Amino acid sequence: MKALFKRYVFSLLSNPLSYIVCAVSCLYFSFDFFAAGRFFSSAGTTDMRAFFASIPKACVLAVPALAAVLPSWNKDLGLPYGEWTPVFARILSVLAVLSVPLVLSCAIPVAASFFGDVECAQVLCGYLGICLYLICAVSLCVFTLSFFKSGAAAFPVCALFLAAANYAHLLPLYVRLPSFASSLLRSISFAWRFDTFGKGIIDSRDVLFYAAVSGLLYLFSVCVQESRRGGASPFFKKERNLIFAGLVLVLAVSPRVYFRTDTTASKKFSISAYSKSLVSRVTEPLSVDYYLSPRLTSLYPQVRDVTDYLASYCSLNPKISFLVHNPSKNGTAQKLESAGIAGRTIQTAGETGTSFETVYSAVTLSYLGRTEIIPFVMGTDTLEYDLGGRISALADEKVRIVQVACGNGLSLDEDYSYIIPWLESQGFSVLRTAFPSMSSAYVSSFVSYPNIPLVVIGASEATESDCDAFRDFVLEGGRAFAAVQPYTVDIKNDWQITQDNGYFSQMLGIFGINLMDSVTSDVSNFRLTMTSDTRAGGTGTESRTEYVNYSQWPVLLSQTCAPRGMTLFWPSASVMDTETGAMEGYSLSPLLVTSHASWQEDIKSQTFTTNPFFAAKAAGKDQPKSSFTVAVQAVKRGDSVPSLIVFGDQYALHSGMIAYSSSSVVDMRSLEFLSDSVLKLNAEEALAALKNKNSFNKTLYKIPAENLAETAKKAVASSVLIPLAVIIAAAVIFIIKRRRFNK
Repeated sequence: MKALFKRYVFSLLSNPLSYIVCAVSCLYFSFDFFAAGRFFSSAGTTDMRAFFASIPKACVLAVPALAAVLPSWNKDLGLPYGEWTPVFARILSVLAVLSVPLVLSCAIPVAASFFGDVECAQVLCGYLGICLYLICAVSLCVFTLSFFKSGAAAFPVCALFLAAANYAHLLPLYVRLPSFASSLLRSISFAWRFDTFGKGIIDSRDVLFYAAVSGLLYLFSVCVQESRRGGASPFFKKERNLIFAGLVLVLAVSPRVYFRTDTTASKKFSISAYSKSLVSRVTEPLSVDYYLSPRLTSLYPQVRDVTDYLASYCSLNPKISFLVHNPSKNGTAQKLESAGIAGRTIQTAGETGTSFETVYSAVTLSYLGRTEIIPFVMGTDTLEYDLGGRISALADEKVRIVQVACGNGLSLDEDYSYIIPWLESQGFSVLRTAFPSMSSAYVSSFVSYPNIPLVVIGASEATESDCDAFRDFVLEGGRAFAAVQPYTVDIKNDWQITQDNGYFSQMLGIFGINLMDSVTSDVSNFRLTMTSDTRAGGTGTESRTEYVNYSQWPVLLSQTCAPRGMTLFWPSASVMDTETGAMEGYSLSPLLVTSHASWQEDIKSQTFTTNPFFAAKAAGKDQPKSSFTVAVQAVKRGDSVPSLIVFGDQYALHSGMIAYSSSSVVDMRSLEFLSDSVLKLNAEEALAALKNKNSFNKTLYKIPAENLAETAKKAVASSVLIPLAVIIAAAVIFIIKRRRFNK
């Protein structure tokens, strides 16, 4: 066995194609992750799933190419080895060579870790999945090669078979198939099976699938070999039949008896102790129904995680039943639409062209005649939070209401159009209210609802009596969130900053919270893209784009109350006067802070400007740098729930500013902070923790924007040049040793 293995490895290393395959594979891994994945753009992420997804793509050509380099099967038929040894040596030798680019690819997660946090458990689990995948892929290619005399002739067939095995689950995207056919293609897809490993989950179904399929392909290859030798011995036939039956049994049983291990540090795919406690409060039958379109299951592997998670969640209490329904049967789709559950439209390509299809992935929870709905779910990131909020409302018969009042002259419908839909999507019923002087026959004053948490957005038009009403609201037991600044910004025109009447800021001083009438700037800031289509003289057009780091839009680093960071807009910092707060019975603590390189800019200074091209890029000599508090909470003595949360930025929740900071997807981080704060005010901080437990920071926060380009060159160079240097060195060493041996 050892001699045969060495012979095959020597054959691979003697062929220049092996080194080319290793080098090209390393280049492709780096290109696909850094360049094609736009790693260094605003959408860049340290999530390694994209990296691991590139490996099966490269293997479609790499594995057949290496397998084709092996000596012809006919040359080995007369060798004095047992039935199992030659095939095993072939598989093992190809895996040995493939281990070179696989090991060298570790440079990519290492390079990514210099820009942000890389979850080690995800990386280790991903490499485990890739190893299992490679064993399966190599076994398939070796089996295919057993039918050919020439490796060159077998290469395209191997590549075609491996591509089909990789992406069988995508066929229903282009050809309409029965549900059983789609399910079968999904179950045999090598790449679809790998998806859970890339997330940090070890699923016994996928492990056993790879093991059983690899074993079957190995067995089939041995059978072909023995048939070429002139027939198998009776003992081998019995051995073959027994092994075949055992592997088929494993494939049949594994989908029904399985376990899943969540290896992530935060246990993001596991059920928390809070959820277990919450489920235990269900004392009557609770029905959980999951309406899932089979089309989604074919296209998105993560949908399986939803089904598995719901099944595991519901198994915690015998009074909870769980069923999965096909919305396309028995008029179910019409019933869902009548219940207010709208489907999502996806685009598919078929034999007759592009078409659009309505799909569903909705969860309903029915308990004692009441129903809660999760209208659409595609993953498990916030599923535990969504379930927890709905079950809490059902089991405790608690209606979650929040009132929202806008006091800066802007509109909730136009200027803050995201706030109400966002809060409703988080399970809150939203009540529109107003400051007393702004109330009408259609909109009540917030003082009419002292037991409902209050959200105030801006207070520049609030009168002194309005501010007194807010103060009394909080002092008398009400709970409030206030996103305010002591100035306003003309965000629709030239971004001119104007000091407001100061009533609200002065009122907050009673609680020991003093808003600074200066703009907090930071070297950790948002990079503006400024585009001009007009020449300086005003004649003709000339497209020109400039990128400006705008210090007055700080970007918060990852922290407890903003796990994914957050972009702020001309924020006002708070100075906490703990002695004054204690006199009123409140303890103060910061919730959000800027970096240690931030500073204050006096808006009354003659040199102050909001123009991004002329705004200061760094603190001046007379501007001390420090970390500033931009959100603070006040907790009443003897209480654990905040009475007041002050957020020094009324524009972070503005629809237009959210659009500024968004890339391909809407930047919801400020809205997440708002909903988390409302949950705190509603004594549901443990529920908010469920949502944030999956908020592993994957942004490129470690490198300042101005240093990103330079560092990016170094990262790409290290992830490309080091592997190439190692491969070239290995080739040179092998050539030198071979020449010495030949002499």
